[in-house]
Amino acid sequence: MPAALLLRGPLTDRRHRLLTGVAVLSLALMLLGGCASKLLIETQPAGALVQVIDARGKTVRSGRSPLQTDLQFPKKGEAKYQVKITPTPEQAERYEGQEAQLTLPGYEELPVAGSARALTLTLPELPYLSTPSFEVTLNPQGQWVGLARKVRAYEDIAETGGLVPSLVVDFGENRGIQGMTLSPQGDRLVYAEAVYIDPPESLEAAVNLPAVQALPKAKGADKASVNPPAVYLLKGANLRGINIQGGGVQHITTEDYRDLFPSFTPDGINLLFSSNRRRAGLLDVLRIKAGGRSGISDIYVNHRDSMVLNPTQAKNGTVAFAALKQDPASGRLIGSDLWTVHGPPPNEFPTSITAGHSPAISPDGKHIAYIAADDNLWVVAVDGSTKTQLTSGAAEIRTRYRASLSEVERRLYQANLAAGIQQVTPFRDPSWTPNGRHILYSSMQGVDPTGRPNADLWVTNRQGDERRQLTTNGSADRYPMADPESDAIYFLSNRGKSWGVWKVPYNRVAEQ
Repeated sequence: MPAALLLRGPLTDRRHRLLTGVAVLSLALMLLGGCASKLLIETQPAGALVQVIDARGKTVRSGRSPLQTDLQFPKKGEAKYQVKITPTPEQAERYEGQEAQLTLPGYEELPVAGSARALTLTLPELPYLSTPSFEVTLNPQGQWVGLARKVRAYEDIAETGGLVPSLVVDFGENRGIQGMTLSPQGDRLVYAEAVYIDPPESLEAAVNLPAVQALPKAKGADKASVNPPAVYLLKGANLRGINIQGGGVQHITTEDYRDLFPSFTPDGINLLFSSNRRRAGLLDVLRIKAGGRSGISDIYVNHRDSMVLNPTQAKNGTVAFAALKQDPASGRLIGSDLWTVHGPPPNEFPTSITAGHSPAISPDGKHIAYIAADDNLWVVAVDGSTKTQLTSGAAEIRTRYRASLSEVERRLYQANLAAGIQQVTPFRDPSWTPNGRHILYSSMQGVDPTGRPNADLWVTNRQGDERRQLTTNGSADRYPMADPESDAIYFLSNRGKSWGVWKVPYNRVAEQ
């Protein structure tokens, strides 16, 4: 063989001997194990982690794309390589991983890129998008903040079985909706929208989760080194109204007060809401005409150092609300109690009922649905005599949700948790059907298509023994409100990858 003759030629110097030795080794590999082939691996988007694994399961090369490696394809047999693409933690918020098998015929069909063949793999997009959302909440110091989060939203807007809800109004974004109410006539929606001290562009940056750095893992790490949670102080909050049959958004209040938790009075003429108009830094229950353009009157001004939230009124005039308790020395929040006022005896004067928050009084004024200290949904008689637990498993839901977080989501979650801000509400937003027989609420008892606990709409009777899941879409559904004039439920959702108010038939959903 010519090669053999070449190998037997004289060696004149050390460099020549080295080059010839390389030639011998290369030729031996070609004869015994096949030829070495260069492969350039690129990903869309770029920068994903690439791992090349041979037929024995050994990693040949790994690193960020674009990545170049050498492959060996034998003369005999079909060597297969597995190419695994793993998105970076930031990319994992939008893309899934990708895998490919590569043999010699497949390699030879790849386009040439310089001295190598090029393999380009496009990461498939996830079926959901993490949409920006701001949750208006209180931090442990009693300050109202907008908590930056990303909430999963699916493109598909339909329910299981093909039922498709209708879009009433498209908000696009949720920059802090705190409270939503439907008029007794079913023709108008009112909600509270936060206004922040920081400009809108900084809010957009806040939901850029990759910017949040990992927390230190060492025990006893300096808490000051932990990045602050993505929270923004409220400048105010205003009441907004929408006519369901058409028309733009009406600005009911426009000042920089914190007007939160609106609720229609039973006659539909007025709105009750919580506001700091009477006491700076604290909230009381006030009343305004639902159409705006009128003075604001007091319903209950608390002369103690506490905040009054979530006012809701029954047909007999009884107003139920939650009063947050604060430690006199530190000012930190230490709990919440339910109260009533302006009802028939024994609720004519301010009356403490039980511990809890987010009250919703029944139309007849006899019961209050609420979220208890254990984060489950309960109902209590308006005189406090009997209490019934309607849901269970809140702690377990929170544990499962934490376990489902991606690396980037976990960074933000842990930073906020370290600041004392709880971000998972297993049960929330209770409201009564007009006939007072059932309670609607948002629950994370169900899961989305990936198995993560998901906020869906549920309904239960007052005894808690007839619970049914009403919506199953993988997006977040909140603030369920039964329409008194039709067989429908209105609710806030980010389905379709955009925040808005949706309407769905009530009985048809229940039958799915």
